[in-house]
Amino acid sequence: QMFEAVRESIGGCDIAIFTAAVADYRPANPSAQKLKKSAPSLMLELERTEDILGSARGAFGFTGYLVGFAAETENLLENARAKLAAKGCDLVVANDVSQPGVGFDSEENAVTLCFASGEQRERSRQPKAALASVLLAEITARASRSLSPNTRL
Repeated sequence: QMFEAVRESIGGCDIAIFTAAVADYRPANPSAQKLKKSAPSLMLELERTEDILGSARGAFGFTGYLVGFAAETENLLENARAKLAAKGCDLVVANDVSQPGVGFDSEENAVTLCFASGEQRERSRQPKAALASVLLAEITARASRSLSPNTRL
């Protein structure tokens, strides 16, 4: 549903910020009925979901400023740069969610901004609300330089 919603609405956007996937996988064969607890174990087969961020440039034809997020537990910058290139992003916000006290289940975060230009900027640990303001200021400043002069941000 989200894939279709994004496909339908992204054309009217100048900036698209993709913070997280709803799910990377879904049940391959969902049951129409409740599964009763009748066996000692259950094997669940999963299939990949559509890549919404990865579809922005190609399938959706998005030409604006594209931002993705990379929540990683290893090889933070390597994985973020790979996502930046593979998805056609202008910016990937990378955060190491394995670090205690930041990321998931925390009011704080620390991130590294990886730009398509090759530039990289670290944002130190701070409350998520403050970090969101910093990110939005950075994104709008950079996007305004790359978008048409008639764009209103």
